[in-house]
Amino acid sequence: MENFTENEFKAYFLMYAAKADFVISPAEKTLILKVIDEDQYTKIETLLEKENDAETIQTILNFFKEQSISKESLSEWVIDLKELFFADGEYNTLERNLFISLNRLMNQ
Repeated sequence: MENFTENEFKAYFLMYAAKADFVISPAEKTLILKVIDEDQYTKIETLLEKENDAETIQTILNFFKEQSISKESLSEWVIDLKELFFADGEYNTLERNLFISLNRLMNQ
């Protein structure tokens, strides 16, 4: 697993979520770039391109198990995740299903 800062991991998490419909829209990218800079974005994008879904899910699961993220912060993550899914003006079935799955992983 990568050694992410919390912001880097949040961007990794949001980028994975943004790809639920197979495309990161310009609006979604703008939201992600509020968390990290362009260089970090490119680094994480390259990492996600190399990983398969199982590896990414395992990274997400491991991070939430190993880190002490407060309930308050997790609530903010849920809000950010919802904002991301609505950023391109639609909230499709793929995004809805991934939201449910990621929310479960965050709260294990």
